[in-house]
Amino acid sequence: MLAQKVLLGETNGYRNHPQLNRFKALQNPVSVIRRYLYFVYEEAVARNYNFGLSKIGVSRSKVRIEVSNGQIAFETKHLLEKLRSRDAESYSKSISIACFKPHPIFDVVEGNVADWEIIK
Repeated sequence: MLAQKVLLGETNGYRNHPQLNRFKALQNPVSVIRRYLYFVYEEAVARNYNFGLSKIGVSRSKVRIEVSNGQIAFETKHLLEKLRSRDAESYSKSISIACFKPHPIFDVVEGNVADWEIIK
């Protein structure tokens, strides 16, 4: 939700977060982030989490975003490191997953981690 606010110019924080660059580079980043958030909403519903669909807005975007398999590996390692220090139970469940499924708007391509894609 914060990413959508950043792209709408409704916040001063996180405006230069590296993960937003892939959205900022698109022709209609707000529409794409809304589509991204809709899939997050669907996952939240499946997990019985409370997620405000009305806060997302409508998107007709069909844009797909390429992400390298190196980036997926980097972010998987980053997630597991965070879980290990913050949530031992989730870490124990997640460490055995051989390959995390990427978000539905991403097309995974062969490649390394791009400098602008690295979470710092």
